[in-house]
Amino acid sequence: ASYSAPISGSNYEYWTFSASINGIKEFYIKYEVSGKTYYDNNNSANYQVSTSKPTTTTATATTTTAPSTSTTTPPSSSEPATFPTGNSTISSWIKKQEGISRFAMLRNINPPGSATGFIAASLSTAGPDYYYAWTRDAALTSNVIVYEYNTTLSGNKTILN
Repeated sequence: ASYSAPISGSNYEYWTFSASINGIKEFYIKYEVSGKTYYDNNNSANYQVSTSKPTTTTATATTTTAPSTSTTTPPSSSEPATFPTGNSTISSWIKKQEGISRFAMLRNINPPGSATGFIAASLSTAGPDYYYAWTRDAALTSNVIVYEYNTTLSGNKTILN
């Protein structure tokens, strides 16, 4: 992304984005401002990608006396969101996966034979023997547990224990 220009009389700015999008039919934009994450998903419709074949044009110089006009489109306003929405397929999959993932995450906390407080990244001990822990995984797991205990699953003794 690169800065393009300010929008006169506002706190907005124009930015230019460029990316290869072969095979992509729609997308949303995720951005951070002052440490907060925002999603712009085009008012829950995602941005649609249309493809066209390149065209060649030839320009001829002409003179005109008519005044030129330009139109500016303000950037879309977006509300901060915790997760993009609008795709029923992924949304229904996430709903079904939530309980499965939570169980797998909880199973990796204090597994049998480990030290108290150990959070395993993998419980595999054979074929392959890949029993290990990563600080990153443990930190993310701890963050989710604290968040769920304080919000979604407030007071749930299973999470606490």
